Amino acid sequence: MPDTFNNKRYTYRLLNSYGHPVPEIDGKLQLEATRVHPTVVSTHFTDDKDSIVMDITPAYDVANLKKVLRTHELHPPGRLRRDR
Repeated sequence: MPDTFNNKRYTYRLLNSYGHPVPEIDGKLQLEATRVHPTVVSTHFTDDKDSIVMDITPAYDVANLKKVLRTHELHPPGRLRRDR
């Protein structure tokens, strides 16, 4: 991919949001990461899992889009649990 590090970078599907596990909304991919600023809505940490909720609405140039929240959960294997 000769254009990986120039202004054609995001024309490659593996480098733009098409190649990542993010939603496509109203037929539109996410904007370039350097152009948007998602916010962390909440975090929650327990012995069993960690979670984060982010508002990724600014990542989409979609008219009338109200809100897009994305939740990530991490369930680390081997983490000590309270019930053991």
